[in-house]
Amino acid sequence: GFMIPPFLIQTQAENAVKHGISKIVAGGEIIIQTEKGEEETVRLSVSNNGILGSEVDLGIGIENTKRRLDLLYKGNAYFSLVQKGDYVVSSVEIKTEKK
Repeated sequence: GFMIPPFLIQTQAENAVKHGISKIVAGGEIIIQTEKGEEETVRLSVSNNGILGSEVDLGIGIENTKRRLDLLYKGNAYFSLVQKGDYVVSSVEIKTEKK
């Protein structure tokens, strides 16, 4: 019952393919998850097997995602890109309004 901005997941999934599994000769895996977090939050994540480089170029897609989140949620949404084990994880966490 929570609306998210159009193409938010698509941008993350495209980056997982373009910068992640497309470089793996044997192919790779993309995992898309949504979950309700603590303290009225919604978390959306896209994970792909691979290694996050030490100097990550966030590119226009991620910068646009960050700007959109800031405009729509006014500081109540956060983007992160981290290495977790054998996976690169792109996450968005949005604080929902209490009803």
